[in-house]
Order: sequence, then C-alpha cells, then structure tokens
Amino acid sequence: MLKSIPADLREFLDAEIATGIYASEEEALTEGLRLLRRRTELRKELQVGVDQIQQGEMVTIHDKEESNTYRDQLKERLNRGYLEQKASNEF
Repeated sequence: MLKSIPADLREFLDAEIATGIYASEEEALTEGLRLLRRRTELRKELQVGVDQIQQGEMVTIHDKEESNTYRDQLKERLNRGYLEQKASNEF
C-alpha cells in the first residue's frame, strides 16, 4: 500500500505488523492518522488555553489549600453540568 516511506519507518511498521499489534499496513496507517488527528485537536485546545492566559483569563493559585478548593469547585461545576445534561436527555 505505502509506496514510498523512509527506511526507518518501514522497519518500524513491519515490526509492528510482525508482532501482531496491527494486522495490516492499512490498519496501522488508520491508527496513525487517528493519532495525528487527535494531536492536532489537542494543539488547538492548548492554543485556546495559551490565548486565555495571554488575555489574563486565568486563576492564580498560591498554595495547596487554594488548589484543593478550586479543584473541588470545578468538580462540582462539572457534576452539575453533567446532571443537567443528563436530565435534559431524559424523556
């Protein structure tokens, strides 16, 4: 399937197939593209965070107690949002 690929990547691909991790080049390529897509999505999400920091949209935490309090507040907000979403999906 792959006509031209660097020798080191060809060796790696062949080794992955030989161990049974992937059944074929197509399966390995599909997984590779899924990982590449996820990496691209993560980079976009990271950039959103960087932009927010540059715009001053951040929380400064000074000690472990503040960190624990903030973590608990975030958990509560996430749980509340999850329960609201779940309730809206029920008939």
